[in-house]
Amino acid sequence: MNDAFELRVQPHRNNEIKYVLLQRPPYRRGETEAEPKELVSIWGPPVHFAQEAIASVLREAGIVCLRVGDSVGLNEAVGTRLAVLFFAIKPLRKLGRIRQIAEEIVQMTPEATYFWLGRIVNGEARDRARAKRALRILLADE
Repeated sequence: MNDAFELRVQPHRNNEIKYVLLQRPPYRRGETEAEPKELVSIWGPPVHFAQEAIASVLREAGIVCLRVGDSVGLNEAVGTRLAVLFFAIKPLRKLGRIRQIAEEIVQMTPEATYFWLGRIVNGEARDRARAKRALRILLADE
């Protein structure tokens, strides 16, 4: 499989849906393909308020409709954009902030999404938390 990411749609409590984004480790010749690792998952208000932005990113990959139980492979560019979007909006509850941040991430260049994902997933926990907060402040003043 050549997809760098995998998106799974799972049921969640109270008839909600949960998006689980997994990242596949790089494949090395002669080794068996490793299982993907969970990168981030979101549910609840962030999913509802950013549904338009999520659908826009998925359309880039040619995905029009997802149902509970579906699992799709995503290329690196689309998976990275979704990961940054999920990390940025996951803890938020205010409709305006979620939509503003989601719209800005959809408009980001691929290079910017790679930069932010690298900052968010690498380093110590404290540095990762600061990177997420910095991204949110940059895109929508706190």
